[in-house]
Amino acid sequence: MDNITTIEKLAKKNEKYNCEYCGKEFERTVTKGRKKRFCDDNCRVYAKNLRFKNKYEHTCKQCGSIFTSHRKNDIYCSVSCQATYRSNQTVEIKCKQCGHTFAGKKGLNYCSDECKYETRICPQCSKKFKVPRNWVYKKTFCSRKCQGRSEAKHISTCENCSSEFTGRNNRMNKFCSRKCFYEKLGYEEHNVKRTNHLSDASSIKRAIENGVEYEHIDVLEVFERDKWTCGICGDVVDDSLVYPDTMSASLDHIIPLSRGGSHTYENVQCSHLKCNIKKYNH
Repeated sequence: MDNITTIEKLAKKNEKYNCEYCGKEFERTVTKGRKKRFCDDNCRVYAKNLRFKNKYEHTCKQCGSIFTSHRKNDIYCSVSCQATYRSNQTVEIKCKQCGHTFAGKKGLNYCSDECKYETRICPQCSKKFKVPRNWVYKKTFCSRKCQGRSEAKHISTCENCSSEFTGRNNRMNKFCSRKCFYEKLGYEEHNVKRTNHLSDASSIKRAIENGVEYEHIDVLEVFERDKWTCGICGDVVDDSLVYPDTMSASLDHIIPLSRGGSHTYENVQCSHLKCNIKKYNH
């Protein structure tokens, strides 16, 4: 087998065939795809034109109407009749739940909705609800609302206003609201320190998501270090302006976190909010 030449291999892939239009014998290549039926393009075109000249009479398998077409083996008068006929075809199926054998469309697994769905009782509101039996992870609660209400609750006292509140997390909450949290830290509503605290927390979260190095940064310290000068445009930043003023101070990551930059003092600089937004991830 190894000694067979390339020419012999090619010869084995060819076969003799008679042209379906003129009857002339020719050699065609044997392939896995569609085989050549005509000796040349002229015969192929003539045969195609002849096919469209001929008309054949058929009876539709679905609706029983008589129709004509250019093909000998047509069964349906239209695509809709073909779809209707195929959708009405039934096979014998054994129900996965009760084992009953029934006639149904291909692909069905259950004989009825009672077998298809499992009835459950919500542990929060005691309401009955149905879950498909083939779900890998089945629902425990009837809704997200009930799921949220079922989370562990506890009564805590706010360290700022001393009011009692209900917490839903597994950890003990110290403050009843974000407002009390910042008041306890001594931050005012539009205080630069408050904004900077939020900015640092947000950046650390993004750094963790991107898997890069991070450390807690005092944003005001960075601004003072850079002498309130924008590291992007080089102009002075007005320290009296606060967010969302486009010319207010903003912490810029020299190499963006999304591009592998770290949230460290070496990779941050003072900038205008406008310049930082314009820079984006570049």
